[in-house]
Amino acid sequence: MKNVVIVPIDGKQSGSGILGTVHNLLQCETARSMISHFKINDGVNTPDMSGPMLISKIKAVIKAAESKAGIFLDFKLADTSDTNWNTVKHFVDQGLPPDILTVRESLSTSGFLKLRTMLPDTKIALVSILTDTPEEECRRRNGMFPAVKLLNDITNIQAEYEKRRNETSPKRAFDMVVCSPLELDLLVRNFPYQYQYIVPGIRDSWMAAGQQARISGIAAALNHGATYCVAGSQMLKGAPNDGVSAEESRKLTALEIEKANYTFICPEDPMKVLLHCGGSYESPLGSIGEILGPLVGYAGKYGLEGKNFVGSVYFNFAKAEQNPIALAFYGAYLANEIREYFDVIPDAVAGMANGGVKLAAAVARELGCRDVTAYKKVIQPADVKAGKKEESILEINRHDVYPDDTIIIIEDVCNNFSTTEKAQKLIESLDAQLVGIACAINRDNEWYWKGLPVISASHRPSPQYKQEDPIVSTLIKQGKIVWKAKEGWSKLMEAMEEANPK
Repeated sequence: MKNVVIVPIDGKQSGSGILGTVHNLLQCETARSMISHFKINDGVNTPDMSGPMLISKIKAVIKAAESKAGIFLDFKLADTSDTNWNTVKHFVDQGLPPDILTVRESLSTSGFLKLRTMLPDTKIALVSILTDTPEEECRRRNGMFPAVKLLNDITNIQAEYEKRRNETSPKRAFDMVVCSPLELDLLVRNFPYQYQYIVPGIRDSWMAAGQQARISGIAAALNHGATYCVAGSQMLKGAPNDGVSAEESRKLTALEIEKANYTFICPEDPMKVLLHCGGSYESPLGSIGEILGPLVGYAGKYGLEGKNFVGSVYFNFAKAEQNPIALAFYGAYLANEIREYFDVIPDAVAGMANGGVKLAAAVARELGCRDVTAYKKVIQPADVKAGKKEESILEINRHDVYPDDTIIIIEDVCNNFSTTEKAQKLIESLDAQLVGIACAINRDNEWYWKGLPVISASHRPSPQYKQEDPIVSTLIKQGKIVWKAKEGWSKLMEAMEEANPK
């Protein structure tokens, strides 16, 4: 189950009542498997215990239930920088910084900087327009609809923040954006890799709308890019007037989450996106760190016989590229890295078949340049007994490459640069110039290849071995190797699951 539900604990008359609610929810296996955070607002002002004492006790209840749920202080801070800090300082001084903290768009740049500096491990979430505000009211009061106000606030706050931040400051004024389901799609399209999104207003078909004015079901919100969804009544009350108990509502919510095409976007660590898409394999290890297998075959070759290198790690980017939100994330992330490295945008990006084709299209869309594809032509099938993968050449025969074009090739994973070598020869044969390589994951130790930059979303050096190496030779003889990792992905995932059962 995906931990994507934020449960608001509001309107309680006492701290003990809040603790009882948290305890009861975490005793429910269905609820525990969904909850990512508990959101606290007015609960820090109950008469029977202080805010820090309440949070300390909630964390103890979470730990006792063996849950990983975090604390979300929904304070919507909107005061001066010192006053805001004094509000949060009571918790920090007790060793209780929140995992998420909300602030309003009216916060000054110095206010953002102070919170970012004093709360390095807290995610700051921007609140621009409250979700109980109807669209027409927002338009009348602000001169724009909610989605446009959010776009303006995000852009303008970040622009002012850039003027004030220094090299040691976090790159962005905030990490997350709170928005209703109706604004989510536009925000994800405009900011596909910069932020995570918290979405209140979750009301599935069996629930009444309540106080929220802009709502949707939880699966729809997750499908459109929500990182976390706030679901209070749906988790705590259900719809008793319609015969749906709280427990039944939680079960229905779990079913909706399971059928959603959810993507966890982590701007500070792109590798986590691939991991959450199920695209990362690492061979199980024994008690003294020995590789247990299965091994995987790599594209790189060695020796006169042209045997393939093998290894214990494999990054399957196909698992990410089939998800539109994950693909857009990687495309935008790489495009931004390319802009920062090059003074001039290349004339074209060339996607290397098969893994780089979709990624190249996503990068080209962000850069505004042409996208050409280098297709594989198999000239020699794989020979498993001889330890050889298939032989292929590259061809660009569908798209235009012009003389003197500057081109960046796009691959899903770089390591041996065997495809890169072929691509360079192909591009130069067309009188164009290869100026760089970009990939989702760089497995090689180096950041450059033949003097050209290797730009990546994640740099994860991974060892590779000759088949005769004692570290791997016995495993190969035992047949504990998958030569075509993508085709044998289920076998690799089963090996990891058996070694580390959930």
